[in-house]
Amino acid sequence: MKKLEQIYEGKAKKVFRTDDPELLIVEYKDDATAFNGVKRGTIAGKGAINNRMTNYLMKNLEASFGVPTHFVEQLSDRETVVKAVTIVPLEVIVRNIAAGSFSKRYGVAEGMRFATPTIEYSYKNDVLGDPLINESHIIALGLAHPEELALIREYSFQVNEFLKETMGECGVTLVDFKLEFGKTKDGTIILADEISPDTCRLWDAETGEKLDKDRFRRDLGNVEGAYQGNGETPSRRLNGGGQLGGFYGAALKRDCVLDIFFGTDYHSHLGTRRGGMAFYSEDIGFQRAIHNIENSPFRTKFEKDLHEMRGNLGIGCISDSDPQPIIISSHHGVFAITTVGIIRNAKELVQEYLMSGSTHFTAMTGGKVNDSELVAALINQKKSLIEGLRFAQDSIDGSMSILLLMEDGIIAARDKLGRLPIIIGKSEDGYCVSFESFAYHKLGFTDVRDVGPGEIVKLTPDAVKVLAPPLGSMKICAFLWTYYGYPNSNYEGVNVEIMRNRNGAIMARNDSADGMDLSGLDCVAGVPDSGIPHAIGYANESHIPFRRPFVKYTPTWPRSFMPASQDVRNRIAKMKQIPVPELIEGK
Repeated sequence: MKKLEQIYEGKAKKVFRTDDPELLIVEYKDDATAFNGVKRGTIAGKGAINNRMTNYLMKNLEASFGVPTHFVEQLSDRETVVKAVTIVPLEVIVRNIAAGSFSKRYGVAEGMRFATPTIEYSYKNDVLGDPLINESHIIALGLAHPEELALIREYSFQVNEFLKETMGECGVTLVDFKLEFGKTKDGTIILADEISPDTCRLWDAETGEKLDKDRFRRDLGNVEGAYQGNGETPSRRLNGGGQLGGFYGAALKRDCVLDIFFGTDYHSHLGTRRGGMAFYSEDIGFQRAIHNIENSPFRTKFEKDLHEMRGNLGIGCISDSDPQPIIISSHHGVFAITTVGIIRNAKELVQEYLMSGSTHFTAMTGGKVNDSELVAALINQKKSLIEGLRFAQDSIDGSMSILLLMEDGIIAARDKLGRLPIIIGKSEDGYCVSFESFAYHKLGFTDVRDVGPGEIVKLTPDAVKVLAPPLGSMKICAFLWTYYGYPNSNYEGVNVEIMRNRNGAIMARNDSADGMDLSGLDCVAGVPDSGIPHAIGYANESHIPFRRPFVKYTPTWPRSFMPASQDVRNRIAKMKQIPVPELIEGK
């Protein structure tokens, strides 16, 4: 397909013709408007978020409710192929809770819940200011035929049921939303435009915090955070922010309980909700312990378990979402499983599994199925473990790395694109696998190699065996080096701290090349923690003194991006960054 000339540009999107007259390409923009274009601005990353979120929701709407949409294929983060339609000049607004213009128009308090959803129509006409219009007027003006309007109404309420359920699983309340419909060449009514924080009013179910364009309309701040998915917002859950966490496994010639305990604890910077360990020994079989670590460190919660568990094979995990590892009994035998990653199509996979005649999953809060249990179910659909792991990776829309604790070793399967690291270490006692390399360095292990993208290996105390070779090219997550990874970790042979120094130096060279006058600068400073090595690299390259005007108070404070409430995140970030006034005043 060839992208041709632009035929339309609106407030949030551009539309391009293609060499197929029945298909168009939509390009999402970062521009933001409110009050019919009176207020304008830019929200970094908005276009990519809205594109992915819209496509995810439209695909699932067709699959779950049979609502036809214009979605065809996503081309990139910002571009999607859609069916060419003639837009019905109506905005359909469905409301579950009073808010915005509805509250102002009728003088009711924002937050009043309706017994049944309401529906409104707005005539799409910029000159007239998109006035409200009723069904009789719509028919009288010829904007839609009665049977078309009935279908639009039916589809709109079906979308409401789907969105309420989907957002509810994310801990988000669907307040209201607007839709647009179009007619294909043969006159079929289908859902068009987008479904995103631009078109939905979304509130945090617990705090009531606004997670949509109201943050822009009302100057509430952190607009990018709401769109990009800080915390458990719909953008993060639907667009792949995924499950934070890390894991560690060991196959040793001696007891490995302490190794798993310390190796897993060294991943505590990757999650704050749950920790877990599982072991296998020939005399007592599988053992497992899982604890909530939101209010107490991993070490404190698991110290009492050390005396009750034993085995020379073990795995451990830090998770910001599901409780794991979990123990599974199947035709492959008994095994424990832990995972790190994101499954964007989890709901579809669960439905397919249940429709195939399988009985049930163990549901968690909000009806969500544990990702590790879903991965295990996919694996168990095939005759061999290798076929099952490949099938699971191929079925998952997203990225998922897996550790399996078997009776005779540990199987590690890295995600197909290599986005998340799995690194092998060795000692005289055996082998280990880890998300963070420094975790096993502290335990006396040395580097063997990184597991390749899509590669599957098996560890025993005596050897590492390749069960399935690596797949295509590596697409590791760059965020590991810039922010997420620990300073003394190595990914694909490149150290985090050194990479951050290099990035800072590159920034200094770029600023100099752009003609920036650096001579008047007092110092270079970085926001702790990850900003400091960047600042050091900048200072070394530019020969401007490095200073620390901010010091992070780390005891007791969680990572500021992890709490669900943006207000809490803002407060934590502010409280733990302590200024040194003597280095700031007068500068």
